Amino acid sequence: MSAPSFWQLAKNSVVLWVGLMFVPIGVVFIAIGITMGLEELAFAKHGKMAEAIVVDRSLQKADFDKNPSTRYLIRYRLMTEAGEAVERTREVPVEEWERLEPGSALRVRFLAEASDQARVTEESSWPAVAAFSALGLIVVGVGAPLIAFAVRDMLRQSRVWRTGTTVSAIVTAIAPSSTRINGVQQWEVRYAYTDSNGRKHEGRSNCMPQDEAKQWHRGDRGQARFDPRIAASSVWLGNPTPARQELSANEPHHPG
Repeated sequence: MSAPSFWQLAKNSVVLWVGLMFVPIGVVFIAIGITMGLEELAFAKHGKMAEAIVVDRSLQKADFDKNPSTRYLIRYRLMTEAGEAVERTREVPVEEWERLEPGSALRVRFLAEASDQARVTEESSWPAVAAFSALGLIVVGVGAPLIAFAVRDMLRQSRVWRTGTTVSAIVTAIAPSSTRINGVQQWEVRYAYTDSNGRKHEGRSNCMPQDEAKQWHRGDRGQARFDPRIAASSVWLGNPTPARQELSANEPHHPG
């Protein structure tokens, strides 16, 4: 029996796919945090102060589709250093919204090269920068070890497949695994085998669909392959030769 390719092992590694899902998400969060941080630094270093006049205020009530909470908006007008009148809409806390009636003045900061990025002076993105960056690091911190663990186990399986010693194995149980794929419970074959020194070991197959696992029954005899250097490290080969079939083959047949 030929050893499975690294891609075949990867397809069956749920841990690997979970890690590969987590890491890009974490990277995106970190990238958002870095982008917001750079923008905050730009406002701190190059931001210009200006007086603005509140033109109007409005609110968007919470709903189930777009707004999980009510948004309080103000529309204001400011004059840039170039003498250009710019109107922008910003979301503000409810306390600010109640205070800033149309016609009232407020101080804003804007970037000379990008006046459309004007913001109310009290606003700061640093809490959001910290939140996105921390969340990204946590998600990457979870995903990266999962990938490392999965790759290490795939390398182990590949090595055992190529260089391991094949032995007879007895199925000890067919049981649900701790893995679900697309919401479907996966199963595993648990087995026992004896190494070259007569020591007994137990192992578990990779997760598989229930129908595939149910082809086996406790007491069936299959094959496993173990690492001669670490006899407790093994892979399940399958190759069904159920014990009950062997017994049936050995029973005498009487002509009818």
